[in-house]
Amino acid sequence: QQQQQQQRSLEPLASLSPWWSEHDEAMMLANTEQLVLNPQLAVEMGFVQAWPSLDARTTQFGSALGHSIQVQEIHRVSGRLRGLCLYLSRILRPLWLTSIMTVTWPPQSSEIGRSKRRRDDWWPPAPEPPPTLQGSHWRCTWSKTQRLHLHCLLHKLGLTLDRIRNAGSMALRSSASDSLQDGALAGKLSFFVQTAMDGLAFLDLVASRAEILSTSPCPQDVLVRFSQLTFRDLVCQPEARKILQQLMRGGIVICRQLHANCPQLFSVVDLEVQEACELLNVAQESMGAGRSGRSMVDTAQLSQLVQRALRTLKRHAAKVNLEEVAAQLRMIGAYKGLIGLCAHVARARDPRDESLHFQDPTSSRVQQLHYARLECYQVVLELLDDLLARAQRYNASSGAAVIGMAPALLSGLGKGGPTSDGMAGGAPFLEVPELLPFPVADADAMRLLDAFLRHCLEGQSFSADELFHFCILKWTLQRELPVYRYNSPYLKGFLERHAKDRPDLLCHYFQHRRRWAEACDAYVALARASGVRSSQERCVFLQSAAVCAQMP
Repeated sequence: QQQQQQQRSLEPLASLSPWWSEHDEAMMLANTEQLVLNPQLAVEMGFVQAWPSLDARTTQFGSALGHSIQVQEIHRVSGRLRGLCLYLSRILRPLWLTSIMTVTWPPQSSEIGRSKRRRDDWWPPAPEPPPTLQGSHWRCTWSKTQRLHLHCLLHKLGLTLDRIRNAGSMALRSSASDSLQDGALAGKLSFFVQTAMDGLAFLDLVASRAEILSTSPCPQDVLVRFSQLTFRDLVCQPEARKILQQLMRGGIVICRQLHANCPQLFSVVDLEVQEACELLNVAQESMGAGRSGRSMVDTAQLSQLVQRALRTLKRHAAKVNLEEVAAQLRMIGAYKGLIGLCAHVARARDPRDESLHFQDPTSSRVQQLHYARLECYQVVLELLDDLLARAQRYNASSGAAVIGMAPALLSGLGKGGPTSDGMAGGAPFLEVPELLPFPVADADAMRLLDAFLRHCLEGQSFSADELFHFCILKWTLQRELPVYRYNSPYLKGFLERHAKDRPDLLCHYFQHRRRWAEACDAYVALARASGVRSSQERCVFLQSAAVCAQMP
């Protein structure tokens, strides 16, 4: 009887075309169809399908290939929403993986790549040179009429999705689960459709200025990457937003115009950050005009302009491109503001201090957060390295012998003596200015370096950032600067854990803070240590201990 049923099921297949006349092939297809549509039979044959995971009421099937996941809440997509998704895919499929710009590059003048590879040449061959921007012709892949037609279709689809989403909001009050799930999915689809419409609006903006792309001041690699963007990249990839910001800086599109037409691609936060960068550009141009003598510079007004931009950047630290902003602030001379911005960006990257208070040190997330914060602090260390190099150059030119670190350089740092309560920094030191002359004079580099080290290690703004203090203290120790003279709340623990090869620094730490008893004990312990190389060195430590013991 089962064979007769299979024979009857094969009759429609046999009438389709002559190819189906083979009885064995038709039988195989019928069995395959039954296998695909019957989950229980598929499990018995050793195949795991997605059918069990689509319905929470079914039992869990397992095989050698794995097992299905029992999901507590399953999205039951209605037929109308499934049809709208299919309609959306048909609209976007022709342009989804297509490049948004069609570029005609000028012909390469060299003959590289045309000649036949010789026997002794390396394989693979050298990469082709990048295309030449001068003389290139840019145009949008789709015409204005096509973009308008797509925009109208997406707009009507978005209105339909909004109605389904509103129905889901009403179902939330009436506890209708099916409509509620449809409303949640419709909200996500509506956001996706709106982003696609913003992508078309962006193409409208670029298409109107496509003729200036070949002569724009944008970097060449940015324009090459822009020519390779597909519509999918524009809608879904966050990396494409960085290219949009580069196009704005090159004058291709205006930031306010981009935000007004494409709010999903360019948010209010992006707009404020971009306007802050433009304020820094204005300040940089004013500083350049003042240095060249073309105009007078109002320092107070310029400082207010920079502070206004810095407040915006600190408020949106997670959106700041620190590499570009750091270059602008250094050209302006806003070293103090740059240090504060680096600390804010590091805090935004790791707001819960997961890189410091971790349970698993091998966790990839902990390591990524750690290096993300170190990337911010590296900008500050480069600034300090520049000041140190200028101070060394000034001491060398003035006749001081620079061997490792000149004594004259060491004596100029950390001169603030201890206060009556035993804390360092009682003597007044140089107040860190908001704006410095660019470039910094070599004669001023010494006291500026000391002022910035005190600002980083003793300032209240950075007292809670332990990793920042650790980086500055480690840099100071590696450059052989008197690290013990600075009043960091983490200095003692740093010297005890990370300066074991320099035990004398801990003695200097107690002595500099007039903690004579602890300094005496530290010198005695150092003199008795097995690492003391000579008796003369041991006598020096004991004499220092005796001096500390005689102090009141």
